[in-house]
Amino acid sequence: MATLNNWKVKTYKDQDYLKYIRTLECVVCGGSPCDAHHTDNSGLGKRGADHRAVPVCHTHHMEMTSVGKGKRSFEEKYDIDWRAVRLRCLAGYLLEKYQWIEDPRDVILMGLELLVESRKSGGGHD
Repeated sequence: MATLNNWKVKTYKDQDYLKYIRTLECVVCGGSPCDAHHTDNSGLGKRGADHRAVPVCHTHHMEMTSVGKGKRSFEEKYDIDWRAVRLRCLAGYLLEKYQWIEDPRDVILMGLELLVESRKSGGGHD
């Protein structure tokens, strides 16, 4: 847990979710296998929350993290909306985990429930 000016920052971790992300195709080129790229970092040299990871092939992951290529320029170059990608990934994960879901809106509710559970159990948040 990182501390900044007496604020405690917890980051949600979920290895099962990262494994799921690595099974998906790259959001840029459709290639595989994929790395789980954390689209938000805590800014303190630590990875962001795992539920904000997205699938990118190794080539695009290296391009994204290379010196001189910031996240914003990568988003613009490939016209990527990370929020939309993260939501699709989370929805797919929850649909796979809870196969009985009939209404897509339930995915959002289940995601919120998981987030609340993780905070109650000390799993943290981003």
